[in-house]
Amino acid sequence: MKNLLAVALVSMSLGACSTMPSEVFTGGSTERPSDRCGYIGCSTGGLAVYPHEEFSATRLPQRWYNWDWGESPTAYPPGSPKYEELKQAQIQMLRAKGLDPMGRPLPR
Repeated sequence: MKNLLAVALVSMSLGACSTMPSEVFTGGSTERPSDRCGYIGCSTGGLAVYPHEEFSATRLPQRWYNWDWGESPTAYPPGSPKYEELKQAQIQMLRAKGLDPMGRPLPR
């Protein structure tokens, strides 16, 4: 009896996928040409690529956090006097902007 119940339960579980509409798997109706494909950018012939600012990975921290590659504590070994000095300056700057030492907003 237990075997029969287990087989029935497994067959119902596996058979449920065939009763789902195709929109669940493809993300849209198969009647619309824009929904016939299953990947992003299919209807336009490819993905849209938007150019980024040149060297934004180095300019963005400077612009947003006033962080400089040469004047940060990470440029010096931990525990050195220069590291400690720059780390404290960085923490004070972040606190002045309402952020904790990890750059997260302080609770209000």
